[in-house]
Amino acid sequence: MFQKKVLVLASLMAVAAVAQAQVKVYGQLDLSVGSFKSVGDTKSVTGVESGVMTQASYIGFSGTEDLGGGLTAGFVLESYIAADTGASVGSFWGRASNLYLKGGFGKVALGQYDSPIYTVAATYSPFGDSNVFSPVIVDLFGSTGGAASPYAPLTNFSNGTSEFNSITYETPDLSGLTATVQFGAKETSASGAKDNTGLAVSYNAGPLSVSVAYAKTGPNPLSGLADVKSTVLGGSYDFGMLKGFAQYYNVKNSAATGGVNTKADGYSLGASIPVLTSGTVMAAFGAVKYKPGSPAPEARMFSLGYEHSLSKRTSIYAAANHVKTKNIVAADVDSGRNVAVGVKHNF
Repeated sequence: MFQKKVLVLASLMAVAAVAQAQVKVYGQLDLSVGSFKSVGDTKSVTGVESGVMTQASYIGFSGTEDLGGGLTAGFVLESYIAADTGASVGSFWGRASNLYLKGGFGKVALGQYDSPIYTVAATYSPFGDSNVFSPVIVDLFGSTGGAASPYAPLTNFSNGTSEFNSITYETPDLSGLTATVQFGAKETSASGAKDNTGLAVSYNAGPLSVSVAYAKTGPNPLSGLADVKSTVLGGSYDFGMLKGFAQYYNVKNSAATGGVNTKADGYSLGASIPVLTSGTVMAAFGAVKYKPGSPAPEARMFSLGYEHSLSKRTSIYAAANHVKTKNIVAADVDSGRNVAVGVKHNF
């Protein structure tokens, strides 16, 4: 009888522990087959690729604990996966690795956290964070196919789309208005090194959403990154029959002594259109102009795609784009084009 009571008590304690510390495993696999040609290449390459309609496939672990009084502690650990080969991409927890406290005051996170610039750029594109089909994502953060930017990626966050060694504060929702402030420590005493800073302000009211983000990154001798100032302004409006997107961005790269300062101005327009009960047609056009240069280097991208939901977690898609550059590379290799058919699964 005593042993049974002990077993029952142990079971109840285990259930209570799970209830207090809710840990979950989740992620997304995005795999496609297609034909890919980057700007600068002379021929297309047929391949099975991971993360074409998204930034990358990934696996994540997260957990929360109720501390009482409306305060919650949580953690996030996420790793990019090259699902076509099974290899990890970048550092093992290269997508996210942070610990946070959340309450009525908002949220404070320590560790590696998405940059405000990346969040805004991905939010206001019908192709989300696709590093092949979303024009702004390709220009600001680089691409796995059809790269248009001669300086890609234009931004220089410590981990591409996120900030290492950062403190990030997110305000609570104040009648649709929210803000994010981010500080990335340089963690070096080397001469000339500077901390990274970022800021975003967003407003959401029914079908309307607008955001502006700014970041100042580098220079940092540890990474070799230059001093870059980035601004992204984005907006969307849901008309019901379609959702429209618009973005403008400006990037100023102050090179080291003896180098060449560069500047980029770009914009993107797009729309997502619900079709039938489970489909969405997506279209986006983006253009960017770079300085210096005489004549100035330019790039344009047009993307068109269709995604069909098979369930709440699984969808199939087909997408294509064409990238045209001018005054960047030789005339016979100045265009890129990508065609892909794939499947996404969230778990």
